[in-house]
Amino acid sequence: RKQIKQLPVGIVGIERFYDQEELCRLYSSAELFVNLTYGDNYPTTNLEAIACGTPVITYKTGGSPESVTEDTGFVIEQGNIKKVYDIIINYNKNKTVVDACRQYAEKTFDQNLCFENYYDLYSEIIKRNGYI
Repeated sequence: RKQIKQLPVGIVGIERFYDQEELCRLYSSAELFVNLTYGDNYPTTNLEAIACGTPVITYKTGGSPESVTEDTGFVIEQGNIKKVYDIIINYNKNKTVVDACRQYAEKTFDQNLCFENYYDLYSEIIKRNGYI
């Protein structure tokens, strides 16, 4: 709450909440999701935004760039606020970007596909180490 009170006019801060439908509406209604993290390992907020069709601006730090492609957002050098500003000012969300984000999320984050990939990986490790 303290951070939200310090935000400039026009910037909306949101406290933690647990209503998934409302969260989806918020992500979907945004032009961009800006996550200027200096240390997240694989931020789920980026994944959530992309899954809702909203591209991400993030720094090239930690695991944050791993979830963002050229079609689903922008990865920029840490601390380059000028670049963040330029992207925001010149950006115009359109159906093509929304569709690209959704398709990427469905292809990359689908739990069944992830489970299959994990299963295959673990099976290979087990076989390689002689447990089967």
